[in-house]
Amino acid sequence: MEPFYELSYKDLDGWLDENHSKALEVFLKSSLRLHKELSTLDFNKGARYFFEQNFIPTLVGSPEETLFTGYFESEVFGSLEKDEEYKFPIYKKPLNIEKTKKWFSRREIEEENLLANQGLEIVYLKSKIDLFFLHIQGSGRVLLKDGSIIRVGFEEKNGHKYVSIGKILINRGVFETNTITQKKLKEWIFDNLEQGDELLLENPSYIFFKIISDLGDSDGPIGTMKIPLIPLRSLAVDPTVIPLGTPLWVEKNGDVPLRRLMFAHDTGSAIKGPKRADIFYGTGKKSEELAGNVVDFGRMIILKQRK
Repeated sequence: MEPFYELSYKDLDGWLDENHSKALEVFLKSSLRLHKELSTLDFNKGARYFFEQNFIPTLVGSPEETLFTGYFESEVFGSLEKDEEYKFPIYKKPLNIEKTKKWFSRREIEEENLLANQGLEIVYLKSKIDLFFLHIQGSGRVLLKDGSIIRVGFEEKNGHKYVSIGKILINRGVFETNTITQKKLKEWIFDNLEQGDELLLENPSYIFFKIISDLGDSDGPIGTMKIPLIPLRSLAVDPTVIPLGTPLWVEKNGDVPLRRLMFAHDTGSAIKGPKRADIFYGTGKKSEELAGNVVDFGRMIILKQRK
């Protein structure tokens, strides 16, 4: 079991400068339902007072720093019809998949064309690389030729363990540990297309999608908590260490430092242990650029509910 170290709010860098009211709005919309005993409390004394009176800042695990990365909701170009330009399909879940069993790997699915001619295609994308990273993100917006948008989200996976292609390139000496970003990774694949195609197949995990039709245009994608993610407030964590809905104080360093109260709304295949977190940056190219450059260290402090 991981050790816990209680802190004081005076120990939190930037705590007094936070917009606690905005953070409380997020908490009331999402995480509060997991803290039912707090739902009858009087919030009139202020948002900062609410957090300080009801939660204890707590470090979990060993004293080394947390590694922060970023993620986003993809925006990619697509078509409802396959043609020479749009030929890489996003697939729905096949009927013969069972949750408890491994299905075919990514390599088998793509090299043997196992999903073709079954009516499983939702939409076709321009780029195999866009498709692969959509699998990594787990959700996205597909911009069609007529200007309309289809939103897709995770439905099921093939049961194979996720393998990081970034770690493969680190092991090969192409990149250094903890300096590789998604932007650099994409650039390497574009510059080395033959090797890049083979590299994508090294990740056996494969994601199947569904159309998401009950979200507003301004809503983020649905996270593991089954609520829309909120830019720079929603965090992906390891739920075996940090329960979903937990408030977390983030002190991320790097080129763009971040001091902010965030919430455990999501999970990720690569996010394991108490010293890993993925920050949701939003939707589209600007968010992709911001998230894709984040490989930063810092502190992540759990706000543990007082007993």
